[in-house]
Amino acid sequence: MVISSMDAKSRRQRYTRQWKCARRSLAERSIRERLKCNPKTPQQLQDPNNFTERNHHDRNIRSAFECGEIGVSGVSDETCSSGKESVEHRTSEENCNSGHEGGSYAVSEENCSSGPEDVEMPPASLTMFLQEWSMKHLIPHNAIDDLLRGLKHHGHPELPLTARTLLRTPRQIETVKMSGMECVHFNLRESLIEQLKHYPKEMTEQIGTLEISFNIDGLPIFKSSRVHLWPILCAIHLTPTRVFPVTLTLGPSKPTNLDFIEKAIGDIQELIENGLEGKQITIRCVVCDAPARAMVKRIKQYSGDYVCDKCTQKGRWISGRVTYPQVDNLILHTNETYRAEMARRQQIDDIPMSPFLRLPLDMIDQFPIDYMHQACLGVMKKLITEWIRGDRKVRMSAGQTQAVSQRLLSLKAAIPSCFPRKPRALEDMDRWKPTELRQFAVYTGKIVLKGILSDQLYDHFMGFSVALSLLLSPSLAVDYNSYTSELMN
Repeated sequence: MVISSMDAKSRRQRYTRQWKCARRSLAERSIRERLKCNPKTPQQLQDPNNFTERNHHDRNIRSAFECGEIGVSGVSDETCSSGKESVEHRTSEENCNSGHEGGSYAVSEENCSSGPEDVEMPPASLTMFLQEWSMKHLIPHNAIDDLLRGLKHHGHPELPLTARTLLRTPRQIETVKMSGMECVHFNLRESLIEQLKHYPKEMTEQIGTLEISFNIDGLPIFKSSRVHLWPILCAIHLTPTRVFPVTLTLGPSKPTNLDFIEKAIGDIQELIENGLEGKQITIRCVVCDAPARAMVKRIKQYSGDYVCDKCTQKGRWISGRVTYPQVDNLILHTNETYRAEMARRQQIDDIPMSPFLRLPLDMIDQFPIDYMHQACLGVMKKLITEWIRGDRKVRMSAGQTQAVSQRLLSLKAAIPSCFPRKPRALEDMDRWKPTELRQFAVYTGKIVLKGILSDQLYDHFMGFSVALSLLLSPSLAVDYNSYTSELMN
């Protein structure tokens, strides 16, 4: 069977699939037969010289393909009867070692082009790779168990047998009742030392100041129960950024007080005072959404009168919500005024102070407003809701809404893989994720709304879109800060 005429791209794709299929079928058979008569030791399997033998195997497969022995469906009838034996005979010796380096006998296209550095993988690196791979992709433990059994049987006896041993899952965890919830705390110094082992030694030795950030937020674990998890997460600002838990708090509702933060605050104080292995520790920021930020800073929630932690403006109740219409000539909060106000409230009203006041933090600037809730889930979602369900003065017709949805769907093929989601219709807006709302606000909205939304509303949206695009760029946000303020106003 010969390959029919087609364009160059289709021919290359078909060639790749055929080569991959033929290589896998021939390699697996010859590996099994060879290992039965001549099993290899782990040292032989990790010999970098085997890489050269694998290249011979690739050339044999290529020659079989070019001679017409491999057809469109992978292996032709001629290969099954005659060509297959000749190719298998030529490659049986080399195949004994191809595929062991990666820890699997399923030889993939990537293995065909991998270099010697991929072959020379010491057992410790393979174990660490499997740990990170399983946690990154949320691999179930039963799948990890099957993988480990296969790897131990095929040349990696040094690996553990179960996922619990590989991931070092503790058998027992001691919890403490705190803030009305079950709490588990991990020593921050020990966690940082363990996380820094994942970076190159040359990088960590050159660091004089290590910058970290923290996040506190609550999230539901199950849809069928009220159980919530309130973790305190720490991020190391190196390349790549690593995030790990400092405290895990589990309970039926949010914490009743801030006692669950005390141990983490103590660890942070100790690190700031004493450093970490000769490195100075600094805090970049503490990231929380509006309800969590109000809780940890011990200020009023967002439905109160004076709830803005950036200015002293009194909120106004308009259309069922608290708004802040004044944007000019504002009296801004500072770290000094905030700390003075908290001290006054403690003396007069006997209100406990936030544990974060014990740290050398700017309680205003180092508690940033996260744009996911403010801009994406806040402003952008509100604008779309008004356009499709709001007052008749701003609402689009059903035909206009359908036209915008069709434009969004037509952009699917043009969205690159760096975007986590493809555009969806406006009818599914209630189920849009924050990344989809950000994509609409910064990229696709200005395309699909042009000519459909009224000129006044479109100019209003473009001001928000351009300002958000500038603020999302670290360099442009500084250079065009005044222009961004004008657009937002």
